Amino acid sequence: MIGEKAERWQGPASITVVTPVHERSEMVGRLLASLSEAIDAFAQDGGSADVMLVDSSAGPEARRIQALAEAHRARVLRTANDVRHKRNQGIRNACGDVVLFVDSDCEADRRLLLEHAHGHRVGSAADGRPVAGVLGAVTLS
Repeated sequence: MIGEKAERWQGPASITVVTPVHERSEMVGRLLASLSEAIDAFAQDGGSADVMLVDSSAGPEARRIQALAEAHRARVLRTANDVRHKRNQGIRNACGDVVLFVDSDCEADRRLLLEHAHGHRVGSAADGRPVAGVLGAVTLS
């Protein structure tokens, strides 16, 4: 689809959010709650999204993260603690048209998925080069 005119391509209909996780269940809980709001907003615009946690936690933290995932309808893949491997596993198991990586210590703005999808609706940059990725602003708090 890269290189097609923006008016012909409407952008991704679905997004898989992939999050590498190792412990920090409190942060993961905040992320999942914020992603639930972003998914709802994207669904109101006709899109669909799913969340995949690629987790290397053990013991009680793994169980807490699994419970949080179930409460927020996220999938969990278990793997070794190597962030590169986790990202690759996420890509291999993604269902969406687009994969969006969000780290476990982040919180998503309600418009994250809407804005990300909008960025993919542009077939080429202003200088004519094809769009191969979309990057948004990160606000540190």
